[in-house]
Amino acid sequence: MVITDHYMPGMNGPEFVDLLRRRFSHIPVLVLSGLADAESEYEEMGVFFRLKPFPPEDLILLVSSLLDEPMSRTA
Repeated sequence: MVITDHYMPGMNGPEFVDLLRRRFSHIPVLVLSGLADAESEYEEMGVFFRLKPFPPEDLILLVSSLLDEPMSRTA
């Protein structure tokens, strides 16, 4: 599983996910962002999106549950 932020130096989350999908199409991806509007940028990309902030314990539970479930849902 890859966990990434929506904003990062040099590229944004959708660009990163696009590059990742070209090489590793089946790896689950969790995108974190403080911007609720960012979720729409990932439609049809097969990623999980989670709005932050949230407690670290929630991230652990989320990752555990996502690794046990199919890829096509928003967290």
